[in-house]
Formats: sequence, structure tokens, C-alpha cells
Amino acid sequence: MAAAPPASQPVPPRETVAGEVAPAPSGFLGSERPEYADYSRCIHCGLCLNQCPTYRLWHLEADSPRGRIRQMMLVDQGRLKLSDSFVTHIDRCLDCRACETACPSGVEYGKLVELARTQIEKNYRRPLVSRVLRDFVYRGLLPYPRLIVAAARLLRFYQRSGCVSISVRDSRRSLAEPGFCACSGCAIASGCCPRSTRRSSSASLARRFQRRDRDAHALPFSRAASRK
Repeated sequence: MAAAPPASQPVPPRETVAGEVAPAPSGFLGSERPEYADYSRCIHCGLCLNQCPTYRLWHLEADSPRGRIRQMMLVDQGRLKLSDSFVTHIDRCLDCRACETACPSGVEYGKLVELARTQIEKNYRRPLVSRVLRDFVYRGLLPYPRLIVAAARLLRFYQRSGCVSISVRDSRRSLAEPGFCACSGCAIASGCCPRSTRRSSSASLARRFQRRDRDAHALPFSRAASRK
């Protein structure tokens, strides 16, 4: 019995009885999937590459918006399986959507990534360790600000206990740098995680804005807003 091809390899097209090549079934299932009308708008010009933080970090085409769209197309056409390699490259995307501002074709890349991740969650079984960690972080930790505070305190104790040496370099970037803030007033939102890990950061940033003659203040954390 012939061995199956590796999961990361393209799936060969099927042949009919008459010798004609039939299209392979799509690797995406269900209605929530990347659509041809969306990913076909990409013209592969590469203007998004310099805007993508993961491509600038690893310099891999598969970790660029253009490369991820290409992989979605191959999976949709049945030429690539929903494999570990595909999941890894989609997971690495920060979904910052910086590429959308540089795209001349107006590709809604964020929409494509979200639909691809929906397919992964429905049709791909992650390793046991990954499933346990993701379930703990997304369902057992992030929805509860008090647990985030407790976890931050444990991490802070671990860092200060001498078990690990962490060097933090303070950025000397001036707030007067052009393009940093051009508004006359602003409000700094302190979300659940920054409030738990860096309590004084928002207040310190507000004071720096005020020293630059900016009307700024730190918004108090709202528990009700965190549940929305």
C-alpha cells in the first residue's frame, strides 16, 4: 500500500475515467471560508511585504500577506492540505492589517485571515499541549481581570527572584518626533492587561503628553467594558 504524501505537500489532482483531470475537493468546509471573490483581488505586487512585521522579521514569503493568501488559495483549490505548515503560517499573522493600507487592490486581508482561522478551529486538531494552553489562556485567564493581576504578580515575583535575568531597554524616543501625536487632546485607555502588568504606564504617558502641552488623561479601567 503506497504511503500518503506528506501533509505539507500539494495534493495532486484526481484523474477521471476518461483521463481528464478533475479539480480536487476544497480543503475548506462550511460556509465561513475564504472566498475566491476576496483572495482573487490580490495581484501579488508585493507592496504589502514591507508593511508586514512577520515578513520583516523572518523574510519568508510564506509569512507575508501575499504568501498567506497564496496558501489560502491552494487549500481552497484542494492543492494544499490544512496541514501543520499552513496552520503555523496563519497563526504567526498578527492581524494588524497594516498591509491593507498599502494594497492597491483593496484586498480585505484581515477578513481572509479571520475566515482561515475559523476553518482551522473547526477542521484542524491541534496538538494536546497547544489545546490545553490555548484553552487556559483564552477561556480561563483573559476573561477574568483578577486572574490576570494574579498571573502578573507571579510573573513579576519570578522576574525579581533572581531566577531569570531580563534586561529592559528604555526607549528614548521623543514625543516631539513628527507624526507621533498631532492632536490637541487625547485619552489613553488602560485595558485589562496593561492595567495588570504596567499599572503606572498610562499615567506616566499622560504626564509626558502634558509636559508637551497636550491635554491628555488616563481613562480608568472599566470592568463592564472588559466584558463587552
